[in-house]
Amino acid sequence: MVSEKYCEGDSLDFKAIVKFDDPEGTGIRDFLKDIVSFANHRGGYIIIGIGELKEKKDQAGDVVAVTDCEKLARRCRDLCNEHIEPRLWGLEIQSIPFEGADGAVVIKVPRSFHAPHMITFNNLNQFWIRGGRENRLMSVEEIKYACRITQNIFQDLNEFLEDRRRAFQAELPQYPVIRTTATPLLVEEDVVDIQNEAIRLALTNPPSYDEKNWCIKCENVVPSLYGLDGFNSYHKSFGKCALFRNGHFEWVRRAESLLDPTFTKKIGLMPIALTGFIVNFHRIAWHLYNLISLSVPIVVAVEFYGLGSTLLAGHLIRFEPYDDWRELRNDKDKQRLIIGPRQVYLTQSPGIVSKDLCNILWNAYSFEKAIHFTDTGEWPA
Repeated sequence: MVSEKYCEGDSLDFKAIVKFDDPEGTGIRDFLKDIVSFANHRGGYIIIGIGELKEKKDQAGDVVAVTDCEKLARRCRDLCNEHIEPRLWGLEIQSIPFEGADGAVVIKVPRSFHAPHMITFNNLNQFWIRGGRENRLMSVEEIKYACRITQNIFQDLNEFLEDRRRAFQAELPQYPVIRTTATPLLVEEDVVDIQNEAIRLALTNPPSYDEKNWCIKCENVVPSLYGLDGFNSYHKSFGKCALFRNGHFEWVRRAESLLDPTFTKKIGLMPIALTGFIVNFHRIAWHLYNLISLSVPIVVAVEFYGLGSTLLAGHLIRFEPYDDWRELRNDKDKQRLIIGPRQVYLTQSPGIVSKDLCNILWNAYSFEKAIHFTDTGEWPA
């Protein structure tokens, strides 16, 4: 940035140093002001450890190593979590050591879809926004407008998800199925080019962990030239999927392929197959979203239909006998179980996202957490 003569603007800010120890809290207030200003605008980067040129105040100057940059990064993270409302999801704060513990701190403030954000430090309760290289207080009308934008985003999202769910339930098959979905937050934007051959190839031969029956494959991937749909596919063993023009991705799979064949009177789900299917779905979704350079958060969900009373192995160890099965009784009329939607970010690993959803499912069966995952979301453990 120094050699390329980067300049501050509405998405970039340099700081040689930040001071959080002044008795009046001015340094903390100014730091939080920068964070919420970017969040209430369209996001940006704050680099702590680069000064400004004396002769040109907005241009990157000397690199100034920050003492114990990791400690500073933790302090910045704690301040944001404690003194910004609503909480700023997707905020990334990374320390970059130069020599020993000294270095720089890079803060990536995401474009927020929960704006407007407010500073609550010392009961300030202030809304700030970025304009050029300066921060300014938001007017009442700007605050109202930001609230309406956020409300409309989530209203459009909820309406789309409900429409999709109703359309699916209207054609619900007679056999038990599992439906997984991933949806970009901005459902009114077309982000998928149905003529993109790379997307078609990714659906035809997606990244998968192995070739066992809980992986995912497609065949006959056909683009829909009209309407909301983008790509549609069907596989006799792995079910059917659809990738919409707005980025909504869903997969419907017969539950039979995830069942334990030793159970005849009741439905017994195989944990390794169930977790594997969910993990591989999210791996494909992340791969597709990277292909189209998606930059907004997504919401994910897992839905079960027609399972009725099901059994789940809670502590199944591979190649060991089942030692604990527990039963879940769904709504006997609807016979469905819906987990989500949950908002996540593409910076999170698909394994972690899958693990969180599976943990909720295992909780429904009164287990503490899902099995076959490591603490970092690797699957299988």
